[in-house]
Amino acid sequence: MRQLSVTAADKFINGSTFSQGNTVVSNDKGYKTMTLHGTVIARKRGRNEAIEITLAGHVTKLTKERLNGLLYCYTYGIPDLRVVTYKGNPYIEYLYQDKLVRRYEFNGWINLSDLNAKILLDNRNAKRIETAI
Repeated sequence: MRQLSVTAADKFINGSTFSQGNTVVSNDKGYKTMTLHGTVIARKRGRNEAIEITLAGHVTKLTKERLNGLLYCYTYGIPDLRVVTYKGNPYIEYLYQDKLVRRYEFNGWINLSDLNAKILLDNRNAKRIETAI
């Protein structure tokens, strides 16, 4: 993971502004935004509000790299969420102990709080199934 991705993500999460090369973190109409080549790929309103991410139609290595930096910082350095392309389609993968647990379709804007809730529910359901077996 590139240092630029982690630095931009850290600034985004902590509410600071940042600009380097093709990546800009700024305040725009009440939103904190992260843009790549002028296209918004992440946004949040207020310091403690939910973060939303998108590929904005650009399923490129660089866009995934920036979003993976954001997911890395969002999960406090625990690399359990990552943006990937699988069979030509974008997904967010949830890993546990470096093993794939589930792929979530990645279309449009994804609210990370909602995604966390889905993961927790999936984990509870999986434990219920394991217990029943």
